[in-house]
Amino acid sequence: MSRLIQDIDAHTLYIDLNAILSTIYDEILVVSADGELLRHSQTMISDFWEAVGPDLIGKNMLDLEQEGYFTPSVTRLVIEQRKKVSVIQTSKQGKKVLAVGTPVFDEQGQLQRVIIASRDITETYILKQALLLTQQEVESLRERVTFLSDLSFRSPAMYKIYQSVLKIARFPTTVLITGESGVGKEVVATLIHRMGPRSVGPFVKVNCGAIPEGLLESELFGYEKGAFTGADPRGKKGYFEQAHGGILFLDEIGELPLNLQVKLLRVLQEKEVTPVGGQKSIPVDVQIIAATNADLKEKVKQGKFREDLYYRIHVVPLYVPPLRERKEDIASLAYLFLSRFNHHYGRQVSLTPEGISILESYDWPGNVRQLQNIIERLVVLSDADDEIIDAETLYLLLYGEPLSEEIKRIILSVKTENEKLISENRASMYAENKIIENQYIYNPSHAYVNGQTFVTRLQKPMDQHAVEFTASDLDGVVMIPSHQTLPDGFKKFLNLWKAEQQGLPLEVDHFPSLKEVVEAVEEMMIDLALNRFGSTLKAAEVLKVSQPTVSRKSRRLKKG
Repeated sequence: MSRLIQDIDAHTLYIDLNAILSTIYDEILVVSADGELLRHSQTMISDFWEAVGPDLIGKNMLDLEQEGYFTPSVTRLVIEQRKKVSVIQTSKQGKKVLAVGTPVFDEQGQLQRVIIASRDITETYILKQALLLTQQEVESLRERVTFLSDLSFRSPAMYKIYQSVLKIARFPTTVLITGESGVGKEVVATLIHRMGPRSVGPFVKVNCGAIPEGLLESELFGYEKGAFTGADPRGKKGYFEQAHGGILFLDEIGELPLNLQVKLLRVLQEKEVTPVGGQKSIPVDVQIIAATNADLKEKVKQGKFREDLYYRIHVVPLYVPPLRERKEDIASLAYLFLSRFNHHYGRQVSLTPEGISILESYDWPGNVRQLQNIIERLVVLSDADDEIIDAETLYLLLYGEPLSEEIKRIILSVKTENEKLISENRASMYAENKIIENQYIYNPSHAYVNGQTFVTRLQKPMDQHAVEFTASDLDGVVMIPSHQTLPDGFKKFLNLWKAEQQGLPLEVDHFPSLKEVVEAVEEMMIDLALNRFGSTLKAAEVLKVSQPTVSRKSRRLKKG
């Protein structure tokens, strides 16, 4: 009788367990201690196994792994480690499952079974990869916007370069940037990277003239372990491999020795590198941007630069003119650097309009780099945090002698002529009566129209090139500060206002909420104040709110 009761209990337990297993979403496998599949639940991931459940009974999980059906085997890992193991398994068709293997031991500690619970995560994995790619693209766009907000130019020459960059950035072509030292060749190269599809890839910068000739080959192409005395025993990837999928910026390419020019030409032609001490070539997908301040044509004539390499890198040439040939950029660059260094050092140093005129009168042999260094020196060496730098101070610093009244009069008369030129060209902009698109605006309130440069009164008041618009002047012209993205609430308000001005019908759903518009204006005001004054303390004073309020709201805006 007791035997019968035990059989009935066992049968009931069997029915209960099968019922439980049939309701579980996961695939459940029972595997022996030597890897043989003994039984499975009704739920089976057939796409993963390429077979139905009964056909798998008696198959060995370790053999299936060896035959390439999937990798890795959770059964093998549990047997080896004698503990619970979680892995993501991949089938030969690319299916992904999350497998959790749990060991079952007898009273003597001997492994009896491996219970495996698996769940298909293929779609989840695909979505995760898509999310990761989206996050990378968003981060790339965020970096692009940040970089563009730091661009500052007003000259036709730089605008032309920017237009060329927009075209070049779409294609993985080789670019050669030429120009004097300090003109901003690296900035142009970075702009190509940020504006193109390779912005999600690396941007690797190499100064060919700064690396000793004996190390240059191994730095560019990498080396295998034990390639030479003192080498990293693990080997090292070269700059070409590091830049795979992105851009390699070779600055001062004219300094490359001839023997490396041959190898560089081979890499550019065959798109593969061979590390020092290695025998196997490695494919690389790299866009090359080269830069030099030397006359490569002259170097070719002198036999110091290979002619075939010159034509290989001279696919798309870009010439960046010196600062003395684009004096329109000096004021905007000076204000950009002044704002940046004031923020960095916590100061409020400013320049007088006459001081800007002195900067514009100078030839800047060191170009933009020299201007940046001069502005930083002024901020650091100023006696007071809010010192105003005048023309006399700047002239003495740049020319090494006091500013005479005669020279001051000449400089200011040139300034007046420049202002007159800008004023005469205003009418053409108003006649067009067109909206100035945001992509043509680089520094706060700078706009480029019809080959001429204009700014609104939002520009710093000391900018002697500022053109002050009246309300009637602004009719039909919308000027957007470029250092920020215009908030949606304010865009809706502008569209509503414009429709009202033009007598267009307005529906209820055209109106943004008052809260949305107020928050948008608040965001713009805080952003403008912080950009202009560089500190939350000064911004709070100007906006007539507390400093903690500005700090809190600026943090919220950054997160948003």
